[in-house]
Amino acid sequence: MIIAIPIEKEQFDSTISTTFARSNYFAIVDKSNGKVQITENLFKDIQKGAGIKLFHWLIEKQNIDALLAFEMGYKMQQMATEASLQIIIINEHSKTLNQLLEYMNINPKTAFSS
Repeated sequence: MIIAIPIEKEQFDSTISTTFARSNYFAIVDKSNGKVQITENLFKDIQKGAGIKLFHWLIEKQNIDALLAFEMGYKMQQMATEASLQIIIINEHSKTLNQLLEYMNINPKTAFSS
């Protein structure tokens, strides 16, 4: 399973972004091998259609199976449902990426790939 997680900074101790399509970065977590890649959100500053473009990029280029977020717009939820993606909503945006990885039984010290 490959999970997209919106994060505030390009750091492993970054907190989860409170916005999904406009987040600064995404952590792409591959649960099958325990690896994580942090990538910049190239669509965050687009005036119109950022969510749609981001969604297609996550599906086509990152091969995601799930979205994890603190908050997600209705259109993003609808597209994810139509694409049969798992949606994981957490109730605490102060969680860090490292804390989420530990919760997923992924060792943060060995998870990050360049």
